[in-house]
Amino acid sequence: MVGLKSGAYPYVMDIPPHTSMKPIEIVGEVYEVDEECLRVIDQLEGHPEHYRRITVSVREAEGEEVINAAMYILTDNSIKTYIQRAMESGWTRFIPVPSGDWCAALNPPPSTSKFLCT
Repeated sequence: MVGLKSGAYPYVMDIPPHTSMKPIEIVGEVYEVDEECLRVIDQLEGHPEHYRRITVSVREAEGEEVINAAMYILTDNSIKTYIQRAMESGWTRFIPVPSGDWCAALNPPPSTSKFLCT
């Protein structure tokens, strides 16, 4: 997977075949939610049409424990749509977030424990 940005917020997507993009660790936050909350988040994220929810293994940045967590990544159709819109507007590519940490790129104060996708 690769972390990308296009405009105001980041995306996560599978690495397209035949590209020079390299996988990176992605920094994020993990929340425990119940099934009803998960359904609301699915709706907010447009799952499964816009984003699809997958299960990833994560570990705390300073720890060794690995847990499974849900993560939303762009669907192939959404990627195609964004690339088409970008090209139509004169912007021709997604920009990788090399650190995998979108929040650090914005320089906010840390607020929670960070987890890394592995």
